[in-house]
Amino acid sequence: MTFQVPRLITLDVGRPSAGRQTKREPLCIDEMLSLAEELADLGVARMRLLLHDISAIDDLERLTAYARRRRCAVTVVCRTHADAASIGAIADAMPDAIAIPLHSHTADIHKLVDNGIDWSWSVHLATAVHETGIPLEIETAITPGNALPLMPLSEVVESLHAASWHLDFSHARLSDAITTSAATALIHIAARGRLRISVHELPFLRQIVRQHAALLPLLLMTDAAEAMHVSSSGDVRVNDIVVGNVRVQTFDTIQERSRSYVVRRIPDAGLRVLAAVPAL
Repeated sequence: MTFQVPRLITLDVGRPSAGRQTKREPLCIDEMLSLAEELADLGVARMRLLLHDISAIDDLERLTAYARRRRCAVTVVCRTHADAASIGAIADAMPDAIAIPLHSHTADIHKLVDNGIDWSWSVHLATAVHETGIPLEIETAITPGNALPLMPLSEVVESLHAASWHLDFSHARLSDAITTSAATALIHIAARGRLRISVHELPFLRQIVRQHAALLPLLLMTDAAEAMHVSSSGDVRVNDIVVGNVRVQTFDTIQERSRSYVVRRIPDAGLRVLAAVPAL
């Protein structure tokens, strides 16, 4: 059984300072480059590199340059307290975009979601990215606290001259009413044609986009079956579920034979899929 390669791979560069912690050694640069080569050979077209530690910026630059040589589009996401000089170093690797977190148009909610970078510093870094000439992307994690005021936040995103806006709903846990309101706001924002918008894990919006794809050319949708996250220690996650580790299996093996991944990719296939897929 063979599946389409995920459209988007996210890779941690440097060990995250908060959240998921592990005592295992992080992937070295040679392991990351080997993984990037495997992903490129499989046809993965987009990578998001999450920079968690400024000391890993040299590895980030090498990984970015290598992925771009393999015709894989790279967005570098600042998840650490970088400065303008660091942004300049990232820009030297010529990624397709540099992403800065901006989760709300109010400082308190933004800091609460990001757990570190405050509002003013995010705006400062966004300005630094714009000055490098590399396209700026704004990254927003959606929670119940910031799901509704998307229109005011979109105005801030546009005022920063962002080229694109990435919204992640994977941990939003919204009510049906709020989901509908957020999807409606995103459709209006996308229809204005001022931003390329990528939305992860908002199935209700995906259904609407399928019906009006020609009217929303700047709106890109991904779901759990189309995106995988490789942690600093090599764990491959689909949302919060670990489906394998690149130190134990090849990425190709994980996506084709991991029962956890197959069941999430074809959730209604049930026991037929489980019987067809060997356990890892």
